[in-house]
Amino acid sequence: MGKDYKSWEDLSKFHVENDRYDLNHFENIREEAPKIKETETAWKKKSPLIEKISQDIYSALYKAEPHVLEERWVHPDAHRHRKAIEMVFDHPEYEKLRNFTFLDEFASAIAAPRLLEEVAKMLPDPEEEKKQKEKEKEEEVKEGQGQGKGKGQGKSQSKKKELTPEQLEALKQALGSACKQANKDIDESYTCMNGWGTDPGEVQKLSFKEKFQLRDRFMKNEKLRKLARMVGRACNMALSAQKTKVKHGSDEVFDIEIGCDLGRVLPSEKMLLHSSPSARKLFHKKFAEGQLMQYKLRSTIKEQKGPIICCIDNSGSMSGDNELWSKALGLGLLEIAIKQKRKLVILHFGSSGEKIKRFDFKSGDAPLDRKIAMAEYFLGGGTDFEYPLNHARKIIEEEHPKADIIFITDGICDITSKWLKEWETWRRKKEVNCYSVLIGESEMPRVLTDISDQTVHAKDLYRSGDNYQKQIFEMI
Repeated sequence: MGKDYKSWEDLSKFHVENDRYDLNHFENIREEAPKIKETETAWKKKSPLIEKISQDIYSALYKAEPHVLEERWVHPDAHRHRKAIEMVFDHPEYEKLRNFTFLDEFASAIAAPRLLEEVAKMLPDPEEEKKQKEKEKEEEVKEGQGQGKGKGQGKSQSKKKELTPEQLEALKQALGSACKQANKDIDESYTCMNGWGTDPGEVQKLSFKEKFQLRDRFMKNEKLRKLARMVGRACNMALSAQKTKVKHGSDEVFDIEIGCDLGRVLPSEKMLLHSSPSARKLFHKKFAEGQLMQYKLRSTIKEQKGPIICCIDNSGSMSGDNELWSKALGLGLLEIAIKQKRKLVILHFGSSGEKIKRFDFKSGDAPLDRKIAMAEYFLGGGTDFEYPLNHARKIIEEEHPKADIIFITDGICDITSKWLKEWETWRRKKEVNCYSVLIGESEMPRVLTDISDQTVHAKDLYRSGDNYQKQIFEMI
């Protein structure tokens, strides 16, 4: 430290070196990360410096090169938690956690309350400390009087209370568990948020506040957390099934974007690999998060295929795993539509008395919040096949000619022979393809083969998901 402190008040109440930027940065984070504030408030009685401790822990997680101040530069009031801060820095699990929190304010804000709580638990109770100091003072006075000393001459400076070996070991184990749990929290948060498409940079484009709002949305909705794990697999399978069918023409550079395609990364970014160790670490971090600057390409091939209209059964029998698979398949279709520059319309349907819920997506206009809103919506009513197919027919007539229809259901529904005849006549005239996916254990109903060009029976979807998904996505 090159700074010379001129007075007692100049001593730092932080143990980690924090400049004005660090303090302002964390103040903004605290306002938008409720868990940090909640933890500080919960343990405020344990220490009036709880916010300083919180800042130290966040800085230890976030900063590129966090530095612990020498003890002589730290105010005595902060000594009671110094050992805990030192143990955080020395813990092997902290080093593993740093791989995720390094320069990542979102991950650091998730992890900080976990560690803060364990450090706060270790702090001695203020009331007990007060009683102990009073007892020591009384003993000093008695000792001074017994030795014939004058007033105040028996006082001596109180020794800093050290943690016992048992307390140190308990704290070490608690910090290790907190770091592991924080790692798990971060991984689950990013898995949920990144599992809605193949663009790794989509979540990184969100603001800090938007990320936390999205994370809270997932933590409160078990269905969304389950679906997030399925959607990523469905999207990857969709693209894998399509890669042999899509012919690529020549591409041209027309802009700069962020991503992790090493073949398109800008030379200025690649230079980080040939610089200092910290620069290489930054490159690896940006690559993992899809935050590298790269050339944006566009194909010279014009759109040749029409839109996709996906009708998803929202009847009560679809609740549970059937609902999750149907929506995962729908979002997998969205990835195909985006890559093929096709529009996608998803229709949630139930009975004829229930209003159809429509979600529109197109390349360049498929925001994360709309995907999640589509996944959250569920009617839970009856079933009517003619109603949604008539709705799809109207969309094709008025908005999207030459569209393909994907019909996802788990059940059987009666249709009239008159309607079926009209349906077949219309489809041949308009050259509309209809593909049906049956989800569930029942046998393929005749009605689906009658209304469709091709059907897929996904009764073993839960045991052989990849194979069935590939078959489904190859139809498009």
